[in-house]
Amino acid sequence: FLEHILFEGTKNFSTRALANEIEKVGGEINAATSNERTFYYALVPKKHFEKAFKVISDILINPLFDSKSIEKEREVIVSEIKMLHDEPRHLQWILLQQNLFEKNNARFPVYGSLSSIRSLKKQQMINYYKKHYSAHNTVLSIVGEIPNVKSLVAKYFSSFSSAKAQNYKLINENLQKSPKSVVISKNTEHSYLVIGYKAPPFTKKDSYVFEVIEGILGRGQSSRLFNEIRIKRGLAYSVGAIYEANLDFGFFAIHLNTSHNNLEKCKKIVLDQFKLKNLTQKEIQEAKDYVEGNFLIKSEDNKEKADNNAFFKMVNSSEQEYLKNIKKVTLSDVKKAVKTYFNGNFTEIIIKQKL
Repeated sequence: FLEHILFEGTKNFSTRALANEIEKVGGEINAATSNERTFYYALVPKKHFEKAFKVISDILINPLFDSKSIEKEREVIVSEIKMLHDEPRHLQWILLQQNLFEKNNARFPVYGSLSSIRSLKKQQMINYYKKHYSAHNTVLSIVGEIPNVKSLVAKYFSSFSSAKAQNYKLINENLQKSPKSVVISKNTEHSYLVIGYKAPPFTKKDSYVFEVIEGILGRGQSSRLFNEIRIKRGLAYSVGAIYEANLDFGFFAIHLNTSHNNLEKCKKIVLDQFKLKNLTQKEIQEAKDYVEGNFLIKSEDNKEKADNNAFFKMVNSSEQEYLKNIKKVTLSDVKKAVKTYFNGNFTEIIIKQKL
């Protein structure tokens, strides 16, 4: 909600003028919120870089918290929540995190709930803003050939709040002790299946092992999953694996959509794939090369690199340390992680097409 409101005008820009300041020079401005962070960004041609500083700093430092805008955006977010729940590709991940985690706040959807959005008061929003939006709790990530960056930071961010950041209390989650299944029916053309396990957060050594496992199971058309489910059997068009790793939580999941008649067959194959049978050193090396190459290619995009740099700063790591640790992963590490985490006590989400 707060991310929406900060775009609803500042002391120096109206809502439209704020976006136009960046877009009139061909740039892009937006924001996003995940479980653990909100980020605001502007992408502009180099010669207009100071505009990005001017606008982003104004968004963060001088929001209006206009009552009419809050009520308008309240309805926008309610509509967004309903839209996300209509879309199985979004809903499946919401349901997975809700049911996979028991103590961690990752079990709550980022956008809240219809009741929480409808009941949220303006003063609560301002209090939250004052508590978290400060220089001590913010990473400013800049990518590009920009001279005099420090002087621009001083010029535009000197009035940013210096309130001390709140210590973030990390929550340890135990691994699941038994399988869990959630099945809902919707009017869709396909059925959707996600099977997931809790996995280590990014701050743990095993996180690099899971990056490699994701490369084995889920990398494009040469992955084990794509080969077994689509190439060999033609059971699904879309299939993949995802490892989500953050400061405080992580999960690993395999997802696909298929016809209702193929669900059980696909589930059996997926559970078998979690065992990562007959792994070879060659396969491990190919997966490590994939992770490194994919990371480096994405880093050639300035927006992606700025986001990565901010994330690494938040988790006290770096691009170099990340790549170094990926290279260290061994066949033995992967086998040990599979045995520990993929223990048969998974969370299963099925969005079943109504017949």
